[in-house]
Amino acid sequence: NTASYLIWLSQQCRHLLQSNQYIDKETMLAGTTPDLANFRNWNLTPKGLLISFVDGQVGPHAIGQPTVLIPLAALLPQLSSQGRQLVGHS
Repeated sequence: NTASYLIWLSQQCRHLLQSNQYIDKETMLAGTTPDLANFRNWNLTPKGLLISFVDGQVGPHAIGQPTVLIPLAALLPQLSSQGRQLVGHS
């Protein structure tokens, strides 16, 4: 059973990546399946959750290592009360 947060992360990343003309849809879909291994590189920033993909995960090697920023406003409803406190939104 896939955790709901992984499904949500997958959907958010796909939405944000689809506007990149250099990303192949098939590769992007495979690299953003709701699997924990696909979302192991992340940072919490003041602006939101920054997900970094490894070379070739969501597109060709030539585009490097794409990142997506899930805005804090979109992230907050997904966080527990403890998570909201950690980002300063209790």
